[in-house]
Amino acid sequence: MIAVSSSGKSFRALAAYLAAGRSGEERERVAWAASRNLPTDDPELAATFMRASAARSDRIEKPVYHLALSFDPDDSVDRATMERVADRVLERLGLVEHQALIVAHRDRAHAHLHLMVNRVHPETGTAWERWKDRPLIQEVLLEEERAFGLREVAGTLAPRRAEEVQRSLFDELSPPRSGREPHSSSGPGRDGNGLRNPVRRSRVASLAQAIQTY
Repeated sequence: MIAVSSSGKSFRALAAYLAAGRSGEERERVAWAASRNLPTDDPELAATFMRASAARSDRIEKPVYHLALSFDPDDSVDRATMERVADRVLERLGLVEHQALIVAHRDRAHAHLHLMVNRVHPETGTAWERWKDRPLIQEVLLEEERAFGLREVAGTLAPRRAEEVQRSLFDELSPPRSGREPHSSSGPGRDGNGLRNPVRRSRVASLAQAIQTY
């Protein structure tokens, strides 16, 4: 598995991306969604609850924690397995009591999911610090790969090829910069009519192949 994490300011922008993609018209790509410590699994409603909880902390500028987890194309995983991995990551990071939304997409050759987490605790108002989150994530992913017999992916000691694939994966799975709404017509990877550029489709295909070979 490969993980990419980031922090942001806007729950609304990330939720819109998770629900409907950059174009705002890709709702069919959502395979399923699940929530933790929230009364809904609807991305936009979840963002509203998270924003209200985050308002309890007037010091944190980026309350949004976004984590994308991608499985190898050859890994056969079902929803239960994907949810277990997500929960194990949340547990290892100390985010079990935080509000979190898990959204799985089916628009790639490989299974992948996103976690939108509120860094502000809903009860105490304390902000979780993501310092050194990567080693903890890599640690639990390796444990889960071995537990389920999935393909093991090198972590911080990975060769340059793996690092290049990880950066490419970040480009494909990450939403627009926090605070910006998804583009509805033109932009990177789209022509003036809002259609996906063939070059971008080719890049996605190359990415899927690269994940299998590094």
